[in-house]
Amino acid sequence: KDQCDDIPSCNWQDFVPPNMCSSNSYLVESVNLTAYFPCDDLTQLPQSQIDQLINNFKTKVLALIPGISDKAIHSVQIKKDANLIGSQISFVLQGTMLDPYITDTY
Repeated sequence: KDQCDDIPSCNWQDFVPPNMCSSNSYLVESVNLTAYFPCDDLTQLPQSQIDQLINNFKTKVLALIPGISDKAIHSVQIKKDANLIGSQISFVLQGTMLDPYITDTY
């Protein structure tokens, strides 16, 4: 651990185990976001389609927010919406050392 601390601009990335020395660690700033799909129950899809849907969703979010990396979008979940017929995709948009300040990007 001491070696990482001795390298300028590097620190321990401990948001997702295992701990790694990185120059692109997560920052504290994060925003929980949700996209609603009121007419589609996405939870009923086969797992392979859910995985593809999540990948496509992340790609679309990245296209909407210029300059952020794939790392900034995590904890993507598809859930049944208790108040609607459909479902929702929730995710965390979290700042990293190399991404623009997230609250300025959405």
